[in-house]
Amino acid sequence: MRVSPSATTPKQKSGAFCALLLLLLIMGGGGTKLHDVLASESKDQPDEKLTLWYTSPAEVWMNESLPIGNGQFGGTFFGGVHQEEVQFNDKTLWTGTSGDPIGAGNGYGCYRNFGHLFINSLDVDEHDEAADYRRLLDIQQALGRVTYTIDGIDYEREYITSYPAEAMIIHLTASKKRHINVDLCVLDANQNNPTGMATGVLYTPDGITFGGKLDLLNYYFRLGIQATGRHATTAVVDGKLRVTDADELMIVMRGNTNFSEYDNSYIYPADELPGKVDDIVAAALKKSWKELKREHIDDYRSLFDRCTFTLSADDANTLPTDSLIRAYGQEPSRYPFLEELYFNYGRYLMISSARGIGLPSNLQGIWNNSNHPAWNSDIHSNINVQMNYWPAEVTNLSELHMTFINYVYNESIGRSLHDGQDTQWQKNVYNYLTTTGNDSGPHQQRGGWFLTTENNIFGRCSRWTGQNYSVANAWYCMHLWQHYQYTLDKEYLREKALPVMLSAVTFWENRLVRDANDGTWICPYEFSPEQGPAGATTAHAQQLVYTLFANTLAACEVLGEASGVSAEEIATMQGYLDNLDDGLHTEKVARADDQVLLREWKDYSQQDTGEWPHHRHLSHLIGLYPGTQINPTDNDSIYQAALRSLTWRGLSATGWAMGWKVNLWARAQNADNAHTLLHNALASCHTSKTDYSGSGAGVYDNLFDAHPPYQIDGNFGVCAGIAEMLMQSHAGYIHLLPALPADWKEGSIHGLKAQGNFTVSIDWAEGALSRAEVTSVCGGECRLLSSDIAANGDAWTVTTSAGTPVSVTRDASGVIRFATQAGDTFLIAKGNSK
Repeated sequence: MRVSPSATTPKQKSGAFCALLLLLLIMGGGGTKLHDVLASESKDQPDEKLTLWYTSPAEVWMNESLPIGNGQFGGTFFGGVHQEEVQFNDKTLWTGTSGDPIGAGNGYGCYRNFGHLFINSLDVDEHDEAADYRRLLDIQQALGRVTYTIDGIDYEREYITSYPAEAMIIHLTASKKRHINVDLCVLDANQNNPTGMATGVLYTPDGITFGGKLDLLNYYFRLGIQATGRHATTAVVDGKLRVTDADELMIVMRGNTNFSEYDNSYIYPADELPGKVDDIVAAALKKSWKELKREHIDDYRSLFDRCTFTLSADDANTLPTDSLIRAYGQEPSRYPFLEELYFNYGRYLMISSARGIGLPSNLQGIWNNSNHPAWNSDIHSNINVQMNYWPAEVTNLSELHMTFINYVYNESIGRSLHDGQDTQWQKNVYNYLTTTGNDSGPHQQRGGWFLTTENNIFGRCSRWTGQNYSVANAWYCMHLWQHYQYTLDKEYLREKALPVMLSAVTFWENRLVRDANDGTWICPYEFSPEQGPAGATTAHAQQLVYTLFANTLAACEVLGEASGVSAEEIATMQGYLDNLDDGLHTEKVARADDQVLLREWKDYSQQDTGEWPHHRHLSHLIGLYPGTQINPTDNDSIYQAALRSLTWRGLSATGWAMGWKVNLWARAQNADNAHTLLHNALASCHTSKTDYSGSGAGVYDNLFDAHPPYQIDGNFGVCAGIAEMLMQSHAGYIHLLPALPADWKEGSIHGLKAQGNFTVSIDWAEGALSRAEVTSVCGGECRLLSSDIAANGDAWTVTTSAGTPVSVTRDASGVIRFATQAGDTFLIAKGNSK
């Protein structure tokens, strides 16, 4: 394969080039058309199976650029030959401020693009041809790579964003010495920010800096270089940093702000910021590329390698990823590798966007090339940020859940404990929320905490649905309890989760009102995201608040006296729970062929909404997933009504909503529907209809979820859904292969995490369980269900890792039980097979 640079990109440009680039970025919304290589397809496949790979550079940021990140700082690379573009972000770079809920405008703010690095090759002109071009993202090692050959010389660029080094590092090499000759040009994407305090981009022979101030935060960026080779030189030429005659070049980059995770001011002194960033870059430059790369890969794989999902042969990655997506769309059963890759990519994205500082990944994770992103690229509390963390526990990344949990803790009560002042979410209760469902009327009684649907990183909320969506606090608390269920960490439960849950309970004890018709406690003036009447009694809110009270009581029982909760307080909570409307009501719906469906509103028929039945939100089914209220054991008639409701919603949706539906159908143990939704979620958004009316969305060529536009929650939702198809543990036992698709005849998933802190590995062949392995991290009784074991229990044995048989009991439902000690591993297999 041979490719040619565009004739529009001369070998060198004047010092005005960077300014021109900035103008093009602003005019084009960040998706520049300056990349200069077209390429034909090649049959060569990457060395590592779990790799996204392409035979041409990216042109459009959202569709083609490839993401790297360390949880807080990250970027995307395009892979151009003459000109490479690396766009970068930091999770804390926001406009806006703290304060009471506000309408659209600067006070609320948005997540921002930090900047762009352009690497312009001085060895390529318009007549040169590049051969064997490859652009790839190895998600097994969190490593980007671009390779090509020009005039017999092999060029390579590698890209990492290291958590240990706290920086992005790019390494350039060539097969012949003195052939790294480049100009580096950096753009500050916020140099025209409202305060007008940008420093401008400053170049020196050893690096590049810029900085400035947004509404509240100061920001600062540093790039340093390490040019290797006896003849290597660096200089500032025509407003760029020029490196010539180098054998290798290492570029180290970091941008950050003076955001404070703990202080109620949300900032620390701005004059401390440059030194912190400079120190990070300087420390990395003291190390070799080989050392930095090894540290990065070892750190990353300590998380990534915990869980592996395999559906295909080791040599299955034979098509470039964009071609694979289209081939899968024509014949899904022939390309199960894409499903395998997408699950693993979800875990890659989570590790790359959910580490470090106590802020959750936002609507786009950490990757954003616009200063006006869709929905402000903010923290949405009516499904999106929660979905971002659905894979955390079950795919064995529990500690990553803490970036969200710490944010909830800090904003709900933690900052008040730090400096004695109420947090903004506590102030929202009595400064903003009223008891009338609109902005007029008395404010709610002080106590607890409250947030609306849309949130920035400074504790500030928007007013959108503000008076009619109070229940996000209960949904957030579900995450706090689930982290305990998976880890059994009582110290965490006592010190972090329970205080937040109790505070949310206080809020609802003050807010609940009696239903005039049946006397139950109901949540007043709620909204069922995102349709129907505002100010109604919703199944969504009732199910969430019911779960909040039940989980908080369960936490108190776990901790006993150590909870610090009195018997009187527990009795009060129990009294509310006993009389709380649980949100589980049904109605006969004429437009649904008179079928009995789960109600979405207590006093309003769902068929009267204009978007019924195919609305993207499934808010009244939250008790099925991620909750556990709706199940066939407790109330089968409610369960069946919920499934009929889910059926009427259909098997298409926007991107993130398909992720929710995969989980719902997996929870219902319907493998066919769950797998159909997985097919739909992996459709190319270029060949499928992308809208909000239930017709379908899909993925971009870089496997970003297409809501549309890109929202990362769809990636995470489907990742969690695949895990849910293969193992469930919410019902008090570990259920193996509850929704195994017929097309998945053979495969394995190793290292899933079950509630009770069990690590589970599963292998299957010919569509049936062949073996499983369970490791007990904390000890206790293991309860396990498999339809294959239940059908032929005498053929199966449970042994220790040393082969010693284990005493097992079976109950009438087919659940087997056996005792474990902390650290024990058990093999479940037919006969004495291992």
